[in-house]
Amino acid sequence: MRLFEILTLLLLSINVIWISLDRKRRALHTILVWIGALMPVLQIILEGPRWQMIPAYALTAIVLIAWLMGRGLDRSEKRPPALRWGMRSLLFLILIISISLPVILPVPGLQAPGGEYAVGTTTLHLIDHDRNDPYAPDPSMARELLVQVWYPAEAGGSAEYAPWMESAAIVAPRIAAWLDLPSFFLNHLRLAESNALLDARALDSAAPYPVLLFSHGYGGFRAQNTNQAQELASHGFIVFAVEHTYGAVVTVFPDGRVADHNPDTLPDGLSDQESLEATRALGEQWARDLGFALHTIDDLNDGQPVDIFHGLIDTASVGVYGHSTGGGAAIEFCTQDQRCDAVLTMDPYMKPVSAQSLETGLSVPALHMFSEGWPSEENMSRFDVFAQASAGRLMSITIAGTEHYDFSDLPLLTPLAHTIGLKGPLPGPRVIEILNTLSVSFFEQTLMIPVGPGYTLPLEHFPEVSLFP
Repeated sequence: MRLFEILTLLLLSINVIWISLDRKRRALHTILVWIGALMPVLQIILEGPRWQMIPAYALTAIVLIAWLMGRGLDRSEKRPPALRWGMRSLLFLILIISISLPVILPVPGLQAPGGEYAVGTTTLHLIDHDRNDPYAPDPSMARELLVQVWYPAEAGGSAEYAPWMESAAIVAPRIAAWLDLPSFFLNHLRLAESNALLDARALDSAAPYPVLLFSHGYGGFRAQNTNQAQELASHGFIVFAVEHTYGAVVTVFPDGRVADHNPDTLPDGLSDQESLEATRALGEQWARDLGFALHTIDDLNDGQPVDIFHGLIDTASVGVYGHSTGGGAAIEFCTQDQRCDAVLTMDPYMKPVSAQSLETGLSVPALHMFSEGWPSEENMSRFDVFAQASAGRLMSITIAGTEHYDFSDLPLLTPLAHTIGLKGPLPGPRVIEILNTLSVSFFEQTLMIPVGPGYTLPLEHFPEVSLFP
């Protein structure tokens, strides 16, 4: 919770107790009532209102009106005891609701990155004129993508912190619907800030920086792993997160056009063979998105179409990582494109990986992370074929106490994330620590200071992590 929300609820609690039990006005009570009335106003102005605070705003008004009328609940001896206790109970019920809602649904706070560099972020709008988009309303349209970039940045300056989620007024209701929640439920995400400076000047003193491409999960979005991206950027990587249009939960282009998730990317009602073909077609499309982004990165390094990264990118050191379907796309891309030097996947969905890629495997270092609750027998049988065919240094680990969405920022939405199935029982900060530490260690060893196909990870610090063949 944010500072002025905490102060608002604290003063409200004191005043509700006082007005319920006190028989006399006191100077201290007067001061607390007026400060308590002022605090929500400051909270709205300085932090922004959100629907979870509406009961607190209403109860503050009730307390102020009661004080102005000069009546505590016990002031009138003529009031029946049952009525007095009923009014007290109602006040305390509203108070409990006022406190519970913002606690259960806080404005998410992303973890500050731990590397030596400040982090900047910007978003690129890319159009692949050489490729039509079969998932667009008009299949003859060129494939359009948004790519969010996190990078080492110059500290200070006038840059403001970027929002965690761009166009949150549109994206948040789509995420809520995807999670089977009321559409308004996550509207407060518009208030969440990242730890990255928006459009900040890139730091050139430590350049060039290795490239990392990120591919989100099916129904995900480019900022779903912002914690991880910020951490990697703070350690000297430039992260390009590709939003796979029509496979993402929604894409909002700079001109305001909205490309909603297209369920026909993976349609229902297909035979097993048709479903496999559709899923592999999607994986191929996403792998080509990654390839096009990497091609564009070459142009960015040459100062086109913007000069923010001119000469700062080490295009000879390329890593790819992805979650779920994005993990399958990362594998598909890295089996096809020799520019890939390392790959990291999180609960990789193997159905989008082509038969050829499964049988060929990878020849580059790879780290595959699995949650405890997500892997299925079908998925793991495909993964086993792929792993046995891979000639590169491959390590597979399981993190105990995790579920599928633990490999994203979604568990930050609520402390009840485990209860509603967004995460496993392992505490969120611990999951973030494991994920960030292992991601940085893996990519540092394979891209920054490569010593051959091998690498080691500091698994001794994480008893929750176990290797499997």
